[in-house]
Amino acid sequence: MFTVRNQRVLTGMRTSSEEGLHLGHYVGALTQWKAQQDNNEYECFYLLADMQALTTHPGDPKALRESIRVTALDWLSVGLDPTLPHVHFVQQSMVPERHALAVLLMQVTRYKVLMRNKTLQEELAGQADASVGFMVYPVDQAADILMVCPPFGVSDPRLLVPVGRDQESHLELQRDIVRAFNAMYGNILLPCVALFPEGESAGRLVGTDGSGKMSKSKGNAIYLSDPANVVRQKVMGMYTDPRKLAVSDTVPDTNGHPVFIYHRLFNPDQGWVEQASEDYCTGKIGDVPIKKKLIPVLNDLLDPIRAERARHEALIRKRPQYLGEIVMRGTEVAGKETKRVVNEMQEAMGIAYPNLRKKR
Repeated sequence: MFTVRNQRVLTGMRTSSEEGLHLGHYVGALTQWKAQQDNNEYECFYLLADMQALTTHPGDPKALRESIRVTALDWLSVGLDPTLPHVHFVQQSMVPERHALAVLLMQVTRYKVLMRNKTLQEELAGQADASVGFMVYPVDQAADILMVCPPFGVSDPRLLVPVGRDQESHLELQRDIVRAFNAMYGNILLPCVALFPEGESAGRLVGTDGSGKMSKSKGNAIYLSDPANVVRQKVMGMYTDPRKLAVSDTVPDTNGHPVFIYHRLFNPDQGWVEQASEDYCTGKIGDVPIKKKLIPVLNDLLDPIRAERARHEALIRKRPQYLGEIVMRGTEVAGKETKRVVNEMQEAMGIAYPNLRKKR
């Protein structure tokens, strides 16, 4: 029997990639999630956002099922541990009360407020024919956060959402919706609080092609499950400084150079990185040596992740229901909390069963 704490973290990932998670996810989210788990301060709910994946990737059930599996497996491989009583893997689609919660929130969300959401505006620009589900997904995201909202009246309730410092504005819609609901029906919902990482790299790891954030769609990702030879191939093909055509060419800095960005993030020998950067800028070394040096750095980082993944894959082979049971346990915990939140909302809104409605 789980005792759910009043200080909670809700975060998650859209399950839309059969290849799994990459180094961008690792530095942008997973290291932060692991730290939150290990400090034992919060109840942690990690959401497998398969309903959100349907807004952009409908029509391929097999791929969606596989993406749920590989995402959960990647979480396990980096050390997230749902055997801990305060850690829960939650499958979004399998919490029916969450869908009811989203519909209730839509009743107090104004269209003009929704359309001011910058993330929605940016993503709509890339949609030729957006579905209705896509149009309201920011409200759906607010429902994801509020599904484990602690109740008012308990000691020090907090609802935290880990984001990069450049993403806090994405949570403002949730706060707008909460303010609108509470103004209409009383204090039922809790506005979320951004939980920032200590570093500045979160969400901004450049892809191997240097064209922006690492992502599956751009084909510029190094995956947590990539074997050593694939990592070598991807590193040797990385984008380099176009101003440096020969080793002897000089450049003013290495700040935007993807290989040096990775070295600064992952290489434990920062003295070597500093000296190599100086030598690169002054024409003493070229791209090949710094790429070759990066290969073992990344493989050393990924080796324990690969080993942990292999351990869990072996457990799945022995007991195929292993992964499903992990997700089911966490989903049940989240479902109980979501049912309580929805019941409180329905009672406040006047749509509970009459004989169960309390005097207000």
